[in-house]
Amino acid sequence: MTGGISLAQLLQGDIRDTHGENGYSSYVSPGRVQSLLTALFCALYYLMQVINNPREFPVVPSGLVAALAASQALYLGGKAQAMLLGRLRSFLK
Repeated sequence: MTGGISLAQLLQGDIRDTHGENGYSSYVSPGRVQSLLTALFCALYYLMQVINNPREFPVVPSGLVAALAASQALYLGGKAQAMLLGRLRSFLK
């Protein structure tokens, strides 16, 4: 909010590219987008539960925790795929 941390490339991911600067190039990462949206949804759900009943900690449904865990797993899988397939492409060229 104060401009101290730049959010300019928040959704950008790196992929191995022999033609890119330092062997990498940037792209909009669908994994980061879905991970951010899922995290925001979970945080908003939790906040709404706290607002509705501020006297006790809300119970977080196991489905919501599973959705957040799956989102993070998909993000990490996409990150690994971007790095490993880039290495394979470099090897094949």
